[in-house]
Amino acid sequence: RRDDLINVAGRKISPARIESILVRVPGIRHALVFGCPSPNPTRGDEIVAVVNLEPDEAETIGTAIRAMANQLAPHECPRHWWSCPELEPDVRGKLSRSQWRERFLQSRSDEVE
Repeated sequence: RRDDLINVAGRKISPARIESILVRVPGIRHALVFGCPSPNPTRGDEIVAVVNLEPDEAETIGTAIRAMANQLAPHECPRHWWSCPELEPDVRGKLSRSQWRERFLQSRSDEVE
C-alpha cells in the first residue's frame, strides 16, 4: 500500500519488498517492516525489521542482514532489528504495522528512562 511506504532521506521504500526477502531466509517464521523517526531529521525515517525466529536460530539475523545487503540498496536495508517471538499474525492472518511500530517505539523509550 502506498501509505505503508517508508521515507528514507526522500526515497520511498516498500516494506513489502523487504518482508518478501526476509520470509525467504531459513529460520524466519514471520517478518514485519516499518519506518520509525530518525534522530537525524534530514534522514526522515529509519527502517525497522521485526522477526519471529524458529527456535535455536540465533544466527538467522546475521543471515538476513547478508541477504539484505546482497539484494537491496544500502538505504533500503533495515537499521534496526528486533527479534520478537510474539510477532504472530492475527485471526485474519495480518500483522499490524501501526501496533508493532508503537511497541517498538515504546521499547526504545523504556530503554532511555
